[in-house]
Amino acid sequence: MTAAHTAVITALHAAMEGPGGLNLARAPLPRQQAGHVHYPTRTITINENATVPLFCTALMHELVHLERGPSYVDEVDDDEHEVLYETARRLVPFACIPTDIRTDPYQIARHLGIDVSAVHLALNLTRYLGVA
Repeated sequence: MTAAHTAVITALHAAMEGPGGLNLARAPLPRQQAGHVHYPTRTITINENATVPLFCTALMHELVHLERGPSYVDEVDDDEHEVLYETARRLVPFACIPTDIRTDPYQIARHLGIDVSAVHLALNLTRYLGVA
């Protein structure tokens, strides 16, 4: 199990233990949508066509949304950016990545078992903040 998978399982466990529990489903979603949260029923739906790495990444993304709660209409874009970066931060723990692959997003994604999009975001975030 990778550090990214441990992070997902930890967040999943916390959501399941929360008030109202958690419902998880796989179903058809629009092509560009990997996941969705229905807040009233605490249901996370992941696109039925998601690969395992995309499933893991989308699940963490939707769990972060669920933790934060619904956003107001005028804050949706800002909230989405914050969720994207928080997802990347949780899934890509640079301390757990071998130094010889730290600059290759595709090798990092394979090492962690997640979608490369989260790795790209994490790399951009570390460059912006000047940390690794």
